[in-house]
Amino acid sequence: MVENAQAQHEVLTVDMTPTLYSLATFINSFDNLPAYRIRLKFCALCDSVFSRPDMLRKDSTSSHRQKILDILLGWIQDPTLVRTKVDQLRNICSR
Repeated sequence: MVENAQAQHEVLTVDMTPTLYSLATFINSFDNLPAYRIRLKFCALCDSVFSRPDMLRKDSTSSHRQKILDILLGWIQDPTLVRTKVDQLRNICSR
């Protein structure tokens, strides 16, 4: 828990972009049913982190942000293909 305003400011100035990129790369290596839930939660985390105005001004991490975006765009698929894949994964898990 952050106890004072100075410590809180220091926490807010930490750049999380390289850590998020590493996490996205790790999550991307999985292709099973729980991974889809984790990907959804990761998208919500990115939305929260990058909604802060100070995160958009840091030019040193723009390449990491672009790589994260590339991974997220790779996760976007045609819903019918996703449904077919989920059904296939469920069949494999139920065996």
